[in-house]
Amino acid sequence: MMLNYKTVQEIMEPMTLFCDADNPEQVYVKWLRKDHMEICALEDRKLQAFLSEQYRLRENLQYAPNLKTVLRVYENQAILKERTEALHQRIAGTAGYMEYFLADKNWKRVIIKPGGWNISNTGIYNFLKPASTQEQVLPAEQGNLALLDAYINLPPRELQLFKIHLIQLFMPHSTHLAMVLNSSKGTGKSTLSRIIRELIDPCLAGICSTPKSYHDFENLLANENLCILDNTAIFSEEISNLLAAAITGTSVTRRKLYTNREQVVSRLKTALVVNGIEIISPKSDLCERSLCYQLQKIEQKNRRTDTEFWNAFQCDKPQILAGVFDTISKAMCMKQELGLRKRHRMADAFEDMAAIAAAMDLDVEAFEDLFYNNVQRLQRQFAEANPVVEAVKACMITDGKKELHGPAGKLYERLRHTAYGKASTFPGSSSAFTRWLNGEGSDILKAAGFSYSHKRRHDYTEVTIRRIGGGQ
Repeated sequence: MMLNYKTVQEIMEPMTLFCDADNPEQVYVKWLRKDHMEICALEDRKLQAFLSEQYRLRENLQYAPNLKTVLRVYENQAILKERTEALHQRIAGTAGYMEYFLADKNWKRVIIKPGGWNISNTGIYNFLKPASTQEQVLPAEQGNLALLDAYINLPPRELQLFKIHLIQLFMPHSTHLAMVLNSSKGTGKSTLSRIIRELIDPCLAGICSTPKSYHDFENLLANENLCILDNTAIFSEEISNLLAAAITGTSVTRRKLYTNREQVVSRLKTALVVNGIEIISPKSDLCERSLCYQLQKIEQKNRRTDTEFWNAFQCDKPQILAGVFDTISKAMCMKQELGLRKRHRMADAFEDMAAIAAAMDLDVEAFEDLFYNNVQRLQRQFAEANPVVEAVKACMITDGKKELHGPAGKLYERLRHTAYGKASTFPGSSSAFTRWLNGEGSDILKAAGFSYSHKRRHDYTEVTIRRIGGGQ
């Protein structure tokens, strides 16, 4: 069938073609449909079906033609023009302006500004709606964040920090501390992970099992703004390093084809939520970029069926979501008024959380106490899982003393011959042990409740490790 290119041109004229800023060879189409803008890839089958149907109606044909060849011409022209625009999924914005995409049939979004928020069909950001993205409920006019408390079995103070952390995960301009849900069986870790997913970014993928390989981890992190890993075990050092880098932002490259040297660059920056029974990372970088929440056992009298639980949550969700947006808009007004005594290494996330705490009527000092108590507890858990710390405690129990003292070489040999000295992360030599003590080891021992000191003698280094306080 011969195509009428004038008709094709008339159909395409209202549409804007551009390339993805992160992938200049991927062409997208933006056009006004009724009262809202829609965006999708030029190769999207729904778009191609829509264009073919428009052509059939205008040309009064019985069957819709295949427009793939002519669309390829438009694709090549768009690539050559080098017009690029940034694309977003679900959330986009800055410290003082934010849009949350509801992904409904009218492409509505929540626009959040200092002092308030509203729902609109238009905004300044380009959002995509992949097939896996699910529609978010329309937030209620009156927010009630307190309704969330009934679905989270945390102690009151820890619940307060959790809600601050949860709201900060909505903020797209900032980095995010990893949220670690670490507790025993029957505490609702997976259920809470699904609640987080439902509130921030509902999608068909839901929560994910832990990928098997490093490459699978890379792919997952490259395609998720919110990555939720269910029932995880201790991460390897390699995976731990990747997750720590993805929290603050990094890039990975790989060959596009084995027949040339062209590379594909994937940007990794994601909010991370992990749950499991024992998930302390063997690498302290991830530990220092995380907050840990220990859920309480669900009592028999408080257990509900899945249907009852989720029906109640879906009923409360519009008010909870509105409460989140109320808090964010209020926090935007307060960020400049914070009198922080000190800043965490994740300074942006820490400042955002402090502003959210102020918006929730929690003073700065109380927030800092909540925050740093959590950080110290996680560091202590990490430290106590270290094989050197385990070996030190074993030797002190054997001696009935709270101190180990002696030349570094002899002390190393004694620690190495405990059951913990066979661990793969135990220092491999006396010199490696000394370097560990003078590096991260001193901080790890301190977090576990020990002090460390050393003196240089004539031909050896004398080491003293002492238990602080009355710990066992």
